[in-house]
Amino acid sequence: MGRMRIRPELRRALDSDAPDIQHILKTNGLLPDGFAFARVEPNWWVAEYHQEIVGCIQVLPGRPLGHVGFLGVLPGYLNAGVGGYLYILAESLLKNTKGCEGYTYHTANPAVRKQGKKGGAVVFGDPVDLLFKKIKE
Repeated sequence: MGRMRIRPELRRALDSDAPDIQHILKTNGLLPDGFAFARVEPNWWVAEYHQEIVGCIQVLPGRPLGHVGFLGVLPGYLNAGVGGYLYILAESLLKNTKGCEGYTYHTANPAVRKQGKKGGAVVFGDPVDLLFKKIKE
């Protein structure tokens, strides 16, 4: 039997959420050295479950391309659907950004790479992939 799926509450991150985001990124090996995470508004989003921030994602709207970065989930919530909800949110936000026709994102995760290809993403590189996905015709 697989891990129980949860339905987190998704919301735009506040600057006061920066320590939680930093912790999630560090836990996942995604924290770049030398960067201050005191300011996360308005481009970060968080997933909360029972008043705990359990995941985060950075969404950078752009024209014609946006970017999705730093998708991270606390280890105790991996494979519970948190990352999927955050990813769907990010894509939805970019689809609704005027002039944004697609986005880029990076991953070293084979499962994300496989899912990206299934969803129409174009994959470049190895072992860290740059994926491009067109979301508007």
